[in-house]
Amino acid sequence: MAELLKTNAKLAVSKLPEKRAEASRRVYSLRGYAKWKGKDASDGSLIDCSNFIDKVTIIDACPSTLAALPSFNRSALVRAETLRNALAHPTPDSELVILLPKQDLHHFISALTNFEAELASLLRSEGRFVE
Repeated sequence: MAELLKTNAKLAVSKLPEKRAEASRRVYSLRGYAKWKGKDASDGSLIDCSNFIDKVTIIDACPSTLAALPSFNRSALVRAETLRNALAHPTPDSELVILLPKQDLHHFISALTNFEAELASLLRSEGRFVE
């Protein structure tokens, strides 16, 4: 998602809610980049400093890009973020099973694989992030 958003980073950053944009600017500073002073967002650095779900939110706010990604499934992507967070932080195994029951695993992986393939295809065809 980041690579697609970077094709028009200025638009992508403009779609971030202000609180999320501020969080990205904090990460930007913590990573040792130059202090944020209204720097032009067109270089994509702020996209790299945003969270996974921020990228989902940005794409979700742009109907033309959504039209090029028919397998975009916000609920699957929110679930992916929840699972990522559960795996990245101490979580009992029983909680992971509740987050993604075994019977949902195949559909979940298929949905994410299809979305990833569409993103790659769009980028290969010189697609651009558009409103």
